[in-house]
Amino acid sequence: MKTVKRRVCKFALKSKVRLALVLLAFCFSLPAVSYAQTPQAAPPRLVPPREVQFPKPVERTLANGLRVIVIERAGTPVVTAQLVIKNGGEVDPPELAGLGNMLADLITKGTEKRSATPIAEEVEALGGSLYSSARWDSTRVGVDVMSSKISPAVDILADADQHHDLLQRAVARPLAEPVDRALDLAGFTKGDAKSTNTNERGYCPTGDRYIFEIVNGASDAQRYWSTSCRNSGTFKGNVAQVKQLFIAQIPPVDFAKETAGLHL
Repeated sequence: MKTVKRRVCKFALKSKVRLALVLLAFCFSLPAVSYAQTPQAAPPRLVPPREVQFPKPVERTLANGLRVIVIERAGTPVVTAQLVIKNGGEVDPPELAGLGNMLADLITKGTEKRSATPIAEEVEALGGSLYSSARWDSTRVGVDVMSSKISPAVDILADADQHHDLLQRAVARPLAEPVDRALDLAGFTKGDAKSTNTNERGYCPTGDRYIFEIVNGASDAQRYWSTSCRNSGTFKGNVAQVKQLFIAQIPPVDFAKETAGLHL
């Protein structure tokens, strides 16, 4: 009988614990139920729409046929001046995709009387920004500057538009930079293009192998090779001079200092 009592008491104790847990869970759930039953606040009162006033453009056509469109906003101390050409990437030749964007970037990089650095310094001194870009259907060159500085800023913009030296820098003056000219004199573009021996692998296994490439996009416009062994390779220029020219462009590095503390 004692055993039965003990079991009954044990069961009753478990029942009380369960009842307490149920009541506790119910108490915790009350705030959520009460919150869910709270009515939503009324939405904010709608105000009548404000009338938007857009400045009216004023257009004039100059004697040379250039259309000038002016949009004036009194009280705004900043002026944006742009030259827009209604052609862009859509007229790029299929074999020269991206040509328009490249030329647009070059417009602000030099003129007949200003190089890229003076242009940047003069615009920065005015507190403005000079930019150029080519989109799919338009190309634009522009300047943003304070209204009090618009006159000298437009002078720089006009110089970039009218007197740029794109042809001299991009077409008519190949290898104009000193290093490129030196590479040309060292025979960087000289090689046996008709050779069938285009793979340097397996040659001069105990020496050095050199590859001389000109990359056009994702493909090689030129690829010659040579080795430190005698009479091997398709490159016909001066290997020693070309190698020194490339090494000279690498800034000196103190490898002991740079690698101090590294444990490989």
